[in-house]
Amino acid sequence: MELIKNEHFSLRIYVEDEFINNYTSNESRKAYKQVLEEFVNFIEGFTRVKNYDDITKHMVVQYRDYIMESRGRHGDEMAPTTVNKHLSIISAFFDYLISKDLIEKNPVNTVKRPRYEVKKHSTALTKEQLEELLASIKSKESGPLHLALIATLWLTGMRKSEVLNLKYKDYYKDNGNWIFQYKGKGGKYRRKLVHDRLKQIIDDYLSWMAKNNRQHEKEDWLFQPTKNPHSPKDISKPINPRTLNRIIEKYSKKIGLDFNVSSHSARATFITLLLEQKAPIVDIAKEVAHSNVSTTQGYDRRKDNVDNSLVKIFPVKKKD
Repeated sequence: MELIKNEHFSLRIYVEDEFINNYTSNESRKAYKQVLEEFVNFIEGFTRVKNYDDITKHMVVQYRDYIMESRGRHGDEMAPTTVNKHLSIISAFFDYLISKDLIEKNPVNTVKRPRYEVKKHSTALTKEQLEELLASIKSKESGPLHLALIATLWLTGMRKSEVLNLKYKDYYKDNGNWIFQYKGKGGKYRRKLVHDRLKQIIDDYLSWMAKNNRQHEKEDWLFQPTKNPHSPKDISKPINPRTLNRIIEKYSKKIGLDFNVSSHSARATFITLLLEQKAPIVDIAKEVAHSNVSTTQGYDRRKDNVDNSLVKIFPVKKKD
């Protein structure tokens, strides 16, 4: 991939193999490519730029302001988290150029990042809503699969891709505990303790599969579809992400939830309920593999509860 196409640039950098392909996720590669191409297209407007050394902090600031004001969805401003992701990708690219002795400094390092502020209410479910969601899944035809999928999402806090990529061998007992071993963000292998309630649901699902002559083998996908309209004999495969989205939508509507419920809602629920149990936020961040505690703090809806307001202890007496 040739990022630089403008005649103003004398430097041509091919980064697909050494930079973009350094990332294991196809989604990450796609995102990095899009952001870098957009950034380079923007920089092409500065005719005095001949190579990467000519790119200044001021130009990066102008790019930041440009995407903040005009690159959001539906004409809105781009979310601070998305802006920061763009800047992080560009900064990583400049660090790559430094490592190759192509430039001397990273102009993104001193660019101020927009603060993250929660503008929307969390899509996390309450404990009561979660119980109602689990209780609503009773279909004899595919209920055990649907319940196992939803329970795994909501009772582990794992990402959708992490759940769908589980294999049967990844569910095992270790020192008396049942474990999921999964490939997390960044290609790192992690282990997740399986809640007792979830273990019952997973075991019921596996028994249901065996009764339907679909006994799991070691290398089989843990969660498999009940049917495949395009190829009826090919059902030993992972669940399609779109199928999982439809399953979540089906049962969330069934119990009357009036907000958008997704796999991310499951992760938000897991974090929020642990916060409400007063679990240390550092431990929660570790549990859900957040590299920064501030990311975990963004899920804390307790701050919106006025019952906990410090105004109640403000040392001014009510007038008689």
